[in-house]
Amino acid sequence: MKRVLALVGAFLLVSAVQCDDMPFWNEMVECAQGMGISLDQMKSMLTSKDAQMNCVHACVLEKIGGMVDGKLSLDSLMESLEKLKAEVKDYDATKAGIHQCFDQASGDRCESAGQFAMCMQEHMQG
Repeated sequence: MKRVLALVGAFLLVSAVQCDDMPFWNEMVECAQGMGISLDQMKSMLTSKDAQMNCVHACVLEKIGGMVDGKLSLDSLMESLEKLKAEVKDYDATKAGIHQCFDQASGDRCESAGQFAMCMQEHMQG
């Protein structure tokens, strides 16, 4: 289920109050630390469009297979979603969101990951 949440929410950028409950929190921490970002710094960046946070998103997407060779992989995202279809609360909306957000994401590795994450957050909230 955590994998689905990360894919559909793309690391939902919520307040850092309950960070341990966020999808792929451990991967986010590992990626941030690898970039020299402290836990406190990362928590303050979660709700911003910070360039470093975009690179954290890219790192996590790479770890879960949603980004390959610095590019978002629609096939990998959809394969993961399909494998966990029974666990996804709103499969059709999630699938549509992934397609929509994938199409809107552009730029380098970090920019596209950040755009995808923000788009998925907006799509799933709205």
